[in-house]
Amino acid sequence: MSGRTFRNETEGPWASNAVVFSPSGTPEAEFCVGDDIPALVTDAHGGIWTAYGDEGIYGGHPESGAGLAGWNTQGRSSWTPKGRLPDHPLEGCTAATENEHVWLVWYSGSRSGGTFLTRITPSTGDIASYPSPVPAPDGFAVCDRPWGPAEQPVTLST
Repeated sequence: MSGRTFRNETEGPWASNAVVFSPSGTPEAEFCVGDDIPALVTDAHGGIWTAYGDEGIYGGHPESGAGLAGWNTQGRSSWTPKGRLPDHPLEGCTAATENEHVWLVWYSGSRSGGTFLTRITPSTGDIASYPSPVPAPDGFAVCDRPWGPAEQPVTLST
């Protein structure tokens, strides 16, 4: 995947910026997953998850504008936030997977700011968002066991 894409003409189609390969290394599909992508991760079933930067969110690509998106391996949109996030994203940070969950980490676009950790369950489309305890994360890791009172997602900042 390339983080940027473009249009060949003012209103033409967006250029492909993602390729899905078979386990043997043969290209199976090529398509566009949006523009200005700082974070991409795949889930346990091969779904593709993207977080977008400000140039993608405000740049006119239809799926980038929501800030976060899920895609299938044929390039069709499989998940969008549909107004269920605590704030509108301004910039994607990083991403991770945990068993059946996908985590996307992003900066808020509001004046109050902040960074959020959003957990998506692809099989149901459910989401849960949490304020990040780290104001400017550069990485994210999560374990596959239930959290206890002292355990929270781990975010990293440099």
